Amino acid sequence: MNKQINNFLIEGNIGAGKSTLLEKLKENQNAQINVVPEPVHIYTNYNGHNYLQYFYDNPRKWTFAFQQIVLNVTANQYRKNQNQGQINLFERSMYSPLQIFAQEQFEKGVLCEAEMELLKKITNDICEWINYDIKGIIYVRTSPEISMERMKARSRVEECTIPIEYLQDLHKLHEQWLFYKKDLSLPVLIYENNKNAAGQNTEAIQEFVYQWMQNPTNQILDPQFL
Repeated sequence: MNKQINNFLIEGNIGAGKSTLLEKLKENQNAQINVVPEPVHIYTNYNGHNYLQYFYDNPRKWTFAFQQIVLNVTANQYRKNQNQGQINLFERSMYSPLQIFAQEQFEKGVLCEAEMELLKKITNDICEWINYDIKGIIYVRTSPEISMERMKARSRVEECTIPIEYLQDLHKLHEQWLFYKKDLSLPVLIYENNKNAAGQNTEAIQEFVYQWMQNPTNQILDPQFL
């Protein structure tokens, strides 16, 4: 009998503490969760080009192309991690471009409605092709101010010119999508990460995953405000 593959997502703002949290989970061998980090290194060297830098330097020119690259890379990451009986936790998702990053540029007037519709079709087509099946989402909820501090501390070259206003815009969209669950039926765990050192309570994430496996549902499973 085939064992089910259980795919979960971890989402949150730039600098929210997602990567640090995933590292802590990875160190915890008892978790038995396959951690799949966001492949930023691919975006900074995709066919020899740093498309992440292009996007930040000139979003009007590069947003549409960059989000297509993100969708392609994310789909490949998903396909490579579909072993029977495996529990996967992916940093960011096929939903992130439309719900957050492309949407932010659309609201600024950088992307037009036709481009958003095309991105939506591309996303839906890819999701159908790879049989994209997600069980739940962990939302690493961090204020824009704390995210800014953490982003500066890690000193990623491509992020050095990002203003606080951009993080505030992204935070608002994350809140609409994952906290208030706008157009979302998946269960969501709210992981409050302003005060906690990232990874301080990885047990909550494990419990969320195992609780879903014992009682699959599309409803919120007792979200914990940590």
